[in-house]
Amino acid sequence: IKCDICPKEWIYVPGTQAKCVQYFPQIKSWSDASESCQAIGGELAVIQNANENNFLGDILQTAAGAWIGLNDRSVESKYIWNFQSNKISEFFSWGEDEPNNYNKGCNIENCVQIKKETAKWIDLICGVFIPYVCQVDAVYNESVTWSCYRSKCYRYFNDLLVWEDALSRCKAIHLSGQLATIENQAENDLVAQLLIESAWIGLNDRWEAGLYSWSDNKQVLTKKSFFNWDVGEPNDKFYHSFANTCSGEDCVQLRKFGSKVTWHDLGCNTVIPHICEKIRDREITTGGLVGIIIGCLILFAVLGGLAHAAFQRHKKTAVKDIIKAAYQEDFLTQQKLSRKSI
Repeated sequence: IKCDICPKEWIYVPGTQAKCVQYFPQIKSWSDASESCQAIGGELAVIQNANENNFLGDILQTAAGAWIGLNDRSVESKYIWNFQSNKISEFFSWGEDEPNNYNKGCNIENCVQIKKETAKWIDLICGVFIPYVCQVDAVYNESVTWSCYRSKCYRYFNDLLVWEDALSRCKAIHLSGQLATIENQAENDLVAQLLIESAWIGLNDRWEAGLYSWSDNKQVLTKKSFFNWDVGEPNDKFYHSFANTCSGEDCVQLRKFGSKVTWHDLGCNTVIPHICEKIRDREITTGGLVGIIIGCLILFAVLGGLAHAAFQRHKKTAVKDIIKAAYQEDFLTQQKLSRKSI
């Protein structure tokens, strides 16, 4: 029995090495549900066989069913789990006549719902609000490293996301999380080492064409700011080619060509990997730790001295009060004796 290896409120999935799931009754769109799962260190449920599928069907609480991670948002009819292009599903549990992309043939039913009664799947418009199922690993891996330079740390994610979803993902995984901000050649060289082919960074001109800023700061960059554009970039190519129907290339990606890594503008709704940034966690050096210990000892000594002084003052005052009370009592006794003798 592996119940104890899952966090509280999570359920171990029998037959798996270390998978824990939880049903969330709050209704959300697929993207919002996915973001909620990521915010707690997980993802929408991945189902790899019939046993797992039946188990998930059993934990659903309403006829509304729930979102799972399966989708074909990137490429029509190519079903992947969550945002991983290399995680193509080999197991399916489609309901009758599913997937059907129903909705007048507009090909917009790109996300998948599991039904309670049958544990069968149906494709559904991703914006529909229904409950969802998240999964996390039972044994948390804290060894995932970030590549750091001075106060910044970077990490590459191969999940395919549009620019805004990538930004939300970065913010969800750390309090200081953002899409990568690159302000000098050293940072650019470090991030380039993480890149496989292409990835979103935080640079964009979504508010006004030609005025670029980073996602963590709306301040417009100047000509003196660091840029690493490729030849002919930024070119807003998508907009100029289809000016009557399409938005511009308002977001920026890193692209690798051999050993060369440069910046290119790109339509923000394109799905590609992304690079997140966070502030380096503060570390206490040995010298710093010694300083803290010495400081604490001094503080304790000072406080101890103050407390001892206060105690001594209190003790002296208490003795004086006792002596004074004794004199008063003796005086009253003498007065009584004097009155009796008269």
